[in-house]
Amino acid sequence: MEIQKFENLKIRDIYGEEFSLDEFLRICKEESERGLGMFIGSDSQKFFSKVNLVTSVCLHHPRKGAQVFYVKQKVRPEIFPSLRSRMMAELYCSLDAAFFMREMIGCDIEVHLDIGSDPKKCKTFPFKKEFLNIVKGQGFVGRTKPNSWASGVADWFTKN
Repeated sequence: MEIQKFENLKIRDIYGEEFSLDEFLRICKEESERGLGMFIGSDSQKFFSKVNLVTSVCLHHPRKGAQVFYVKQKVRPEIFPSLRSRMMAELYCSLDAAFFMREMIGCDIEVHLDIGSDPKKCKTFPFKKEFLNIVKGQGFVGRTKPNSWASGVADWFTKN
């Protein structure tokens, strides 16, 4: 139950339908050529005996619609000794997917981080600058809350 690479996981759409990697890449390429932007985000939810770790790949255009895919994995909670380590795992999963998609599709990608914007209320706020710099250093645009909606999409699929 260790963290797996994006391309080795089952890819599903919002209805739970499973897609082969080739079919998923074909759709993403077509949608990218149609003008849809690619947004990737991850979220995790801790349960008693596992952590659900979800990465979403969202293809979106304000006037032409959207399409959402996600991968989900269950990992042992013991591999995350702190909130920071779990947030780093989310960052790793998003960047892993972004690198893979950039290599396979060649499009611009925004990486959305599940980092809060309120320094007084959000436990994740102290990671904001560091994580955004990591994303930027890898050649991607990074966004945090309230503009990181792709991580919110991933959150929908962590609950089950």
